[in-house]
Amino acid sequence: MSALEFTDALAKGTRLLALLTTRAARADTPLETDPPAATQQSEFTSYADLATHGYMEESSPEPFTLAPLRTCLRGLGVDDRLEVDGGNNRQVYHVHSESVIVDGVWYPSTNAYFSHLVNREEGVLIACSNMSAPHVGMVADLPVDVYPPLHRWSDIAWLQLLTPSQSPSPSARSDTCVSAPPDLRFIIRYSIQNPTTLAVIASILSARNIELLPAWPGLTFPLHAEIGKGYEEGVALLGTPNGAGVAYLLAQHKAQLGAKEVRKVSLFYAKNAGDLYRWPSLVFWVGQEDDGGEAEGGWGEGMEGVEV
Repeated sequence: MSALEFTDALAKGTRLLALLTTRAARADTPLETDPPAATQQSEFTSYADLATHGYMEESSPEPFTLAPLRTCLRGLGVDDRLEVDGGNNRQVYHVHSESVIVDGVWYPSTNAYFSHLVNREEGVLIACSNMSAPHVGMVADLPVDVYPPLHRWSDIAWLQLLTPSQSPSPSARSDTCVSAPPDLRFIIRYSIQNPTTLAVIASILSARNIELLPAWPGLTFPLHAEIGKGYEEGVALLGTPNGAGVAYLLAQHKAQLGAKEVRKVSLFYAKNAGDLYRWPSLVFWVGQEDDGGEAEGGWGEGMEGVEV
């Protein structure tokens, strides 16, 4: 990756960080632009919005295992078991499998999919495997360039955080009421394969003369210049596609979440025996804007892990 590209990621991350940490963001401002400005609030607030736009809840074709993230989750002090094993982590999987008409416009299905693990009790969101409608549309044999208004990761991940009332089937649950969102503390982007994000990470490792991305705890970067080393690198990670989605999720749901901000970012390799490459993962530590950094997920110094 060129220095210019890293500078672009840093510039975007700086803008997003400023928007997350300012009280100027208005909770009553509607979403109007594409891509949206981070201060504008999302129009998607109900779990039912998923089905309205053609996203159907299904059982994941590849059930997720938490084994690669177990050391990380234990290090964060949160549950490391799936719901089916008596834990707090519930897998939520939606596929854009239905063509729909929204506000008089027909939108074809794309088979885009979004797979997350949600730990509501401890405020953890794990992004497992996601493919958005615009991306699927580009690579399809018959390209699709018309997408429903609901297609961004930040909006869909937000809706998947909401737990529908109990009912016999996933499709029925889509139309029921939802509970309040969890108090987010950690957002994990697991096994990242986005080329732009990978390029930024490669630049960071190269600058530190690191050949192999270390396993947990990896590298941790604070997001304020006055706190330790690694400021620019952490902000650049926030400016990547995977980081920007996290920033949008927090900034565009202030009415529900309050004034949340990203305190620091941890970069590490989650060991998976089947990996042919050390795909990186990121943990975004989330805190309330006014708690002075004392809450869990506080500022902290940059640190290098030793396990590789």
